[in-house]
Parts: sequence; C-alpha cells; structure tokens
Amino acid sequence: MITFQIPDMIQPNAVSRQLRLTLCDTQAMAVRTLAGGRNRSGLYTVQWDGCVRFGTPVASGVYILKLEAPPFSQSRKIIVL
Repeated sequence: MITFQIPDMIQPNAVSRQLRLTLCDTQAMAVRTLAGGRNRSGLYTVQWDGCVRFGTPVASGVYILKLEAPPFSQSRKIIVL
C-alpha cells in the first residue's frame, strides 16, 4: 500500500486538480502509473501489486515514486525486495 497526500497549496478554492502517481526506475523511465485523474486535496492510498503495467513483477531494486499535482510535485525513493 502506498499513501500520498495532495496538499492544499496555491489553489485553496480549487474543487480538484489533475494528478499522476508514477513509479519510475532509477533512469527516470516510467514503469507504471499507479494513480491518475482529478482529485481534491487530501490523503490517499493506492494498492500496488508489485507488477509493471503488463502484469510482470518488477525486479528487486530502487524505484522512485513521482507525485505530480500541479503546481505541487514530490518524489520519494522506495526499495523493492
């Protein structure tokens, strides 16, 4: 389970904003999009099955989670064993 938060930053009156949560390898290549669409500010959880978009399990190693919800952007490192 992956938890992320969309902060209420510059557009406090915005009903929702476009977001994308992407899992990338260390070369910044997208491995899988985990969440996307329009969401309000707040705390969210997505469940990831450990697979790339075609159902193949990812290899062990370091990956980057990129959350983009303009104007907000955040990245964090995760390790898959």
